[in-house]
Amino acid sequence: MIKKNKSIVILIICIVIYIIISPDEEMLSIEDMDIPSGVGYDVIKDSQGEITYSIPINVYIFGQQEKISQFIRNGVDRNITLTRKNRQTKSNRKFVLGLEKIILLSEELSGMGIRSVGDVLIKNPDVNDIGLMAVCKGKTEDFFRLNIEGYATSSDYIEGMIQNSKNNNFFSDKYKFIDAFVRIDAEGRSLVLPYMEIIGGMPHVTGTAIFDKDRMIAKLDMYESRIMNLMRENKVRGILWLEGENEQNVNFQGKSKRKVKCTKNGDRYVFTIDLTMEGEIVENDMYVDIDEDPQKLKKLEEDLALKLKEMCNEFISKMQQEYGRDFLELGWVGAAKFGRGQGTDWNEAVSKAKIEVNTKIVIERLGRGKY
Repeated sequence: MIKKNKSIVILIICIVIYIIISPDEEMLSIEDMDIPSGVGYDVIKDSQGEITYSIPINVYIFGQQEKISQFIRNGVDRNITLTRKNRQTKSNRKFVLGLEKIILLSEELSGMGIRSVGDVLIKNPDVNDIGLMAVCKGKTEDFFRLNIEGYATSSDYIEGMIQNSKNNNFFSDKYKFIDAFVRIDAEGRSLVLPYMEIIGGMPHVTGTAIFDKDRMIAKLDMYESRIMNLMRENKVRGILWLEGENEQNVNFQGKSKRKVKCTKNGDRYVFTIDLTMEGEIVENDMYVDIDEDPQKLKKLEEDLALKLKEMCNEFISKMQQEYGRDFLELGWVGAAKFGRGQGTDWNEAVSKAKIEVNTKIVIERLGRGKY
């Protein structure tokens, strides 16, 4: 019996080795494959209002002497899936999914809804579900056609931009494809994505795209995006500042901590957001001798906290009165506290809620000193 089991194991090992080393007619060299670095989603409307999808793919071209360049493979058809066959009629290579770094959505398509994009991608097991997502002004193909020195494709550069946007502007690291589509239908949650524009021939992150379910409804500039991210996200990094007379200023760089509590006063929800930032002073020509006088240091912390609170309250007022939407995912906290599936319209509930913000600044370091 033992010998029989050994024979079966040896046979299985031989079969596996044969499969691995045997020639496969489907195996191709890297030069014969279209390997995408980025995928774009655009729409084209004709004079009758008929919609056609245009899906440009930013692919690597592997040449001699390890030279890598980029090329655009574009597919156009009446729905997203059919663009694949159209694209293949214009390509001399096999298309291979799985390594795409960027999924770029045009603002026009985002305004119509991105559920169809998610449906196609989620059903495809070869799609890279940790690829980063962003919304762009204009056509995605224009971004892919940018030639950026030092980068094989513009998608590689855009990937780095989104990854590092978390360093100084309170952006999160939750812009992956799988993160985005988890939020679309989750109760009390909302989707936000980086918004990009081409300025001076280079891509720039200029704000955030705000979605209601799968449809983009607003674009926030960088100032509003920073404040929203601070109240929406936990453990994000960025810079706060105070401005004085004669161009004097203080810049504080730190990391945030966010806690949210939800209660009810009758039928009205009450949300309390506790924001704490810990960090260091990176520039200061307003508050002198703070390294020698603890009271002056405390005064600076209080002034920064007050400025932050004013910024937050201003944003909350605009969010409730102008947009009437829950940009801060407070409904997620409320649903966790009072139960999900109760039919609560969290956009309406948050718009009518009392939202209190408590801010605290902790200056841990003052920099290298004076000169």
